[in-house]
Amino acid sequence: MGITGVGSSYNFIYNTKTGKLSTKDGSKNEFVDFCNGDVKGEDTETLNHFDEHTRYQFTRMLFAYGTGMTGQNPFANDEKVEITADIDSATHTSFYVNGQKAFTAITGMSYLPSEIQTFGTVQQPFKTRGYKPYDPSTNSITIGVGSRFNLGN
Repeated sequence: MGITGVGSSYNFIYNTKTGKLSTKDGSKNEFVDFCNGDVKGEDTETLNHFDEHTRYQFTRMLFAYGTGMTGQNPFANDEKVEITADIDSATHTSFYVNGQKAFTAITGMSYLPSEIQTFGTVQQPFKTRGYKPYDPSTNSITIGVGSRFNLGN
């Protein structure tokens, strides 16, 4: 189960020398300021935790290319590159550098403690040690890594 068709798209210019983002037309943008460290997410009216997640994915892409983890560097020959981030789903973001697909970030959503408190009766700690079968007294099941289910489809 996932959230798909989010449809958001970010488009900016990345300066490989300064490590800073800007908009294509040079206009002011809170997300760009947030990525550049000029504002904190909690200091703005328009940014939310999803923007924090997108910034994290962007920095992971820069880290992967900057450290040579990918064996290539689409930023090597240009001082300024156009980067587009297409939000494919809540956990998948596709990045394009100068129009060429460069990277797909696949990460789980992280939540702030204040957000977790709104989930209801979720108890801490949140560690799952393994599979536990259905318990009718609590109407719950613990899903561990590698668990498989036959949904009868």
